[in-house]
Amino acid sequence: WKGNTPDTCIPNCENREYALWLHTSGFLHFNSTSQDNVGIGQTLCDTPSGIISAGTWYHVAGVIDSDAGTMSTYVNGVLRANCPYSNAGIRTTTGPFRIGNNPSWDSALNGSIDDVRIYSYALTAAEISALP
Repeated sequence: WKGNTPDTCIPNCENREYALWLHTSGFLHFNSTSQDNVGIGQTLCDTPSGIISAGTWYHVAGVIDSDAGTMSTYVNGVLRANCPYSNAGIRTTTGPFRIGNNPSWDSALNGSIDDVRIYSYALTAAEISALP
């Protein structure tokens, strides 16, 4: 996740630029705060439960396309969640980009992460499918 600390979700987790979490029930929780929602709250976009299970590698892509007004999550190249997002763009924070943990919650991913990429533009479905 990327955002200001502490990540206390007060008020309404608006201190996050973006985050992608794996829930214990096997769904991905993608959230972000747009520039026009600072002080108001974040936008949420969850996949269905049970699409991620232990012991299997997955290719996951989270895309925020503020020009198109969408926030999407792909799993193994397949669109699994698509939600409306503000055209105002993603808010900016000064906090570091963190992978696999949240120090405010004293928690870490119990698993492996490989080949993390951050793009400065929204990938298309075709570009996501073409990723190795």
